[in-house]
Parts: sequence; C-alpha cells; structure tokens
Amino acid sequence: MTDRADAGSEPSARVALARRRAAERRAERGARLRPLALLVLAVVVVPVAFSHPRPSGHGTGLGVTLALVAYAGAVAFMLRRDGGVADVAAIVAIGGAGVALAALQPHGLVELAPSVAVWTAFVRLPPLAAAVVAAAVIAGLDGGIAAGGVHAGESIAAATLLCLVLAASAYFMRRATESRDEIEVLLAELEDAREAETRAAAAAERTRIARELHDVLAHSLSALTIQLEGARLLATRDGAARGLRDALERAGELAKEGLGDARRAVGALRGDGEPALAALPELVDRFRRLDLDVTLAVEGEPRAVAPETSLALYRAAQEALTNAVRYARDGTTTVILRYGEADVSLAVEDRDATAMPLAGAGGGNGLVGMRERVEALGGTMAAGATAAGFRVEVAVPA
Repeated sequence: MTDRADAGSEPSARVALARRRAAERRAERGARLRPLALLVLAVVVVPVAFSHPRPSGHGTGLGVTLALVAYAGAVAFMLRRDGGVADVAAIVAIGGAGVALAALQPHGLVELAPSVAVWTAFVRLPPLAAAVVAAAVIAGLDGGIAAGGVHAGESIAAATLLCLVLAASAYFMRRATESRDEIEVLLAELEDAREAETRAAAAAERTRIARELHDVLAHSLSALTIQLEGARLLATRDGAARGLRDALERAGELAKEGLGDARRAVGALRGDGEPALAALPELVDRFRRLDLDVTLAVEGEPRAVAPETSLALYRAAQEALTNAVRYARDGTTTVILRYGEADVSLAVEDRDATAMPLAGAGGGNGLVGMRERVEALGGTMAAGATAAGFRVEVAVPA
C-alpha cells in the first residue's frame, strides 16, 4: 500500500489506527486462504500419487518423489509466512517443482501445480516480480508440455490460458483489497487535514480577536494609567490628603495590573505562553504591593500538572484575590495551594474584613466564569461566607 505520509513525520493516531486495521485485514485474509491452499495441495498431490510414473525410490519415479516433496515443502513454507524476501524463493520453488511434475508426468494434470505458483506470485509479490516469476513458470510449463509431444499445441494453449486467468484474478483481487486499505487511510488523512484546517481557522479568529482586545482594552487602560498618574502628581503638588494620594496610587497600580493582564490575555489568544502555578508567588506579591495582607502556603509535594489545570487554578487565585482587594482590603487573606493524590486544590479565604459584599452571594460574573472553567475540567468549586469572612475553594483532578 502506498505510504502518503510526509517523510520523517509521525502519523496521527487516526492514520495509525487505519493502517493497523489494514494489517489486521491482511492477516485475516491470509488465515482464510490457508484452508484453500491445503485443499489445492491435496488436489495436486493425490493425482500425482496415482499418475504414471508414480512416485518411487528409483528412476523417473524418484524424480517425481523429489519434485512432489519440494512442491509440498514450498507450499508449507508459504503457509507459515506472510510476506518477505523468502517468498520469492518459495514461489519459484513451487513453480519449479510444478514444472518438473508436469514434465515427469505428461499425462497427468500438468497445468494445476505450476498455475498455483502463478496465482500465489500475484497475490504475494509486487506486480513486476510476480510478472517475471509467472512468465518463467509459464515458459517452463509450455516447454515441458511441448517435450511430451502429444497434442502439444492444444495443451500449451490451455495451460497458458489457465495461468493467465489465475494471474488476472489474483491481481485484481489484490488491487481491490489494497484499494480498500488505501481509501481508509486516505479518509483518516482527510479527517486530519480537516481538523488542521479548523485549528488554523480558529487561530486566525483568535488573532483577530486579540487585535480587537488590544485596541479596546490596552489603549483604554494605558490612557487610564496616564490619567491616574497625572491626578496623583496633581494631588501631591496641591497638598491633598494622604488618603486621597494613596487611593490614587493604588488605582494607578490596579490600572497597570489590568494592563498587564490584558496583554497576557492577548498573548494567550495569539498562542503565547499562559500563566501557570509557577507564577502564583509572583501573583501574590503583586497583590501584596496593593496593600493586601495576603500570605501563600503550599501543602503536599509540588509536581507538574496539565497546562489547562494549572491555568484554571491560577485564574481562580487571580479572581479571588481581585475580589479581596475590592471588598476585603482591611482584612487578612490566605492562599493555600494543596497537592493531593488525586487532585490539586486552591483555597483563598478572607478574614476580619469590615465589608464583605460578596458574602453569601456565591459570586458575580467572575466567580461564574471561574466555576465554568473548573467544571469543564471535571473539578469542583465552592464559594461562600464563613464565620470570619469569605472563602473560595476549587479542586481539579490532577
């Protein structure tokens, strides 16, 4: 079967499965043909055993015996194999022994034994090699019949026609089965191509969305950052209250963080690297610089997790800490990352805050999006009020 895979490239799982099924079908066809081969061998051996001269241990009978043994041995060898260079030698041996039997027993079924070699050649060998072997067998068979001299012309024509018919039937049978196998592989490759085209279209759409987000968010947040910095400098120059200056400074920091998040989101849409659990300490430090009293604890043995799991936990921490900055800045926040045997969990808990607008609500759009992301990975999420504040906990299978 023609291999259409690119040189040096590994086939996809779908193409590999199609090729494996083709190999299994070839093995099944070989198994189904073995009983037929045994029947043909019996049809050849029985007439030879009772034709003149019969197999014996001397003279022409010895030649018949040796040719019959060689023929049966070569057929048995073929039954134990399925492809390979040795097939050529075995088929040549079948053809040679068949021609010898035809020459030694000119009054027997001279056409049957050599024609088996012709049929087998077109079933097992490449077309060119099969044609060469068949031509040699037919030539030897016709020569043996001609040496017999009795109705040689008619016998040669009948033997040649039988061999050609068997050769044609074997060739077209093989081409039909190979075409079926090739079609299945081509269909698998077509499915791969369609999926690649879909991925390319999705990547192009993500790039377009990324450009739009960059224009809308990044430019707006950049302008907001500049305006807040200007307002802070103006408040400092005019001697505004310290609380106002601090509020403007924190607003500027939040705008900068938002600009950084927007750029990372755009990068993710473009296919760039996405944040992961390794960046969790950095995330906590960023919120600590916004005057949030937050600590990070890691429990269990850290290990590598799937990228989508890592991203989901990182986004959960980011959303929970953002809510803590908005609604529980005057309290204390604890982030606990726990590596369990079956899952990885993250808990963010606020305590001792004077204002908790989210308590008992279960979350707004941010928490809804967090829940959808976690549940899509087969995980769970819980968010709600506690005796001392508010707690968000997510767990994702490792």
